[in-house]
Amino acid sequence: MATSDSPPNAWRPTQIQLFSAFAIYFGIQIISRALLSPSTHLDESEQLVFTQQWAWGYGPQPPLYTWIQKIFFSAFGVSVFSLALFKNILLFLISTLASAHARFITRSHACGLVAAVSVLFIPQISWESQRDITHSVLATVCSLAALGMFCRVVEFRKTSDYLALGICIGLGCLSKYNFVLFLAGLLLAALTLKNPRAAVLNWRMFLAVILGVLILLPHGLWAVHHAQMATATSSKLAIQHDQPWLGSTMKGLTSLFLASIAFILPVIVITPLFFLRAKKSPDEIPVRCDFVRLALRTLAVIMILAVSCVLFVHVTNFRGRWFQPIFLVVPVLIAVLLRQRLEARRLKWLVGFSVFVAIALLIALPSRIVFGEKLHHEEPLHFPYAALAAQMKNDLAPETVIVTDDQVLAGNLRLALPAHRVVTTEILNDFAPGAQHLAFAWTPKKKEARSQALTDYVEQLSSVDWSQAKTVSADYYYFRNKQGTMSYLLMDRTKKP
Repeated sequence: MATSDSPPNAWRPTQIQLFSAFAIYFGIQIISRALLSPSTHLDESEQLVFTQQWAWGYGPQPPLYTWIQKIFFSAFGVSVFSLALFKNILLFLISTLASAHARFITRSHACGLVAAVSVLFIPQISWESQRDITHSVLATVCSLAALGMFCRVVEFRKTSDYLALGICIGLGCLSKYNFVLFLAGLLLAALTLKNPRAAVLNWRMFLAVILGVLILLPHGLWAVHHAQMATATSSKLAIQHDQPWLGSTMKGLTSLFLASIAFILPVIVITPLFFLRAKKSPDEIPVRCDFVRLALRTLAVIMILAVSCVLFVHVTNFRGRWFQPIFLVVPVLIAVLLRQRLEARRLKWLVGFSVFVAIALLIALPSRIVFGEKLHHEEPLHFPYAALAAQMKNDLAPETVIVTDDQVLAGNLRLALPAHRVVTTEILNDFAPGAQHLAFAWTPKKKEARSQALTDYVEQLSSVDWSQAKTVSADYYYFRNKQGTMSYLLMDRTKKP
């Protein structure tokens, strides 16, 4: 069968070479992150706190990422290395799944190559996901896996593929709730096309849905009984029922447009640019499962659903990371659309540029921390949590539970003091019920010594003498003349005031 693949003597990486290159790249990212700083960001800190126990739910995000991260901690220790290892395995899977899908759809390795390297051109994946994103990365893997299994279902109609799709549906819903939006878009779009519609209306799709529901069911029941925790971050949508309809609608549509364009613009510009003047091959390359129309209609349906949320629910805020599980179909779609223009010389330019981007990322990601002082840039990875925790350690009895109202501080203290349970005020009763020996920790917030919320929480438990609080300090990482401070107050609830 004729393909757009170039002459056999034209160099391009084989599948093994391509995946090996990505494995090396993400391996370097793991090592770089592990050596860069012993401190963690918000999402990493959240995982450090929640992985202290098994639960059907932990808060406003589904629990799958936390469950798997807990397994990684058990296997490799509670460390920055374990956090980076799991994250980068997922990012590796995103690139390899994108490549595998493009190859399956077109039977062309060149298309698989284009899809894989194009993922690097999406800043939300190559930069933000490395910096500090968790659940969205896992949801993206699940979305690509579900897309691949759906394409196999359309093509082969095997019961095993339907059951695998059902597993992807259940795990996807357990990874991040916006996976449901991707799934709805995919299935609704499939109903508008002949072959995909027949696959959706097949009785075995009912088995897939039932299997997915059964996987999701325990967490769903937990969410029903913990509705306040499960919807704690709904404020991020900035729903504005009390604002004029026209004003909130324009604000929501603008936010949706900007978030969408910011996500996909680099990849829809950069990759096609390399093949702009390429000659179209006369050989037709057939596409499986009517993929082009399926992908385009999936994206169209999803955008219609998103616009409906703006018009009728008054959602006014969209963030780029929410689109990760949805828009990762775009690199695959671009590769398929370009399938007859993938000349060997231009492929080589694309691969060379992707190598340049990868090297730039390997340099820029740690440089923002190492040169933070010169760049006037400060973030949690600069803060000396481990050094502060070391000074606190000797004052803690073995059974002491450390409590704070700061998620980042809680995660970093758990990382530095693994012998102690560390919780936030919101989960103290769930993670450490009846704890008698407590240590309340905080870092100064602007001009306040501690937050009013923490002050009120502590004083509800017992009368305290705040003058007994101790303060420790240590030098910032990569800063010459800056120190971070932390205060803590011990409370023994077995003693009467």
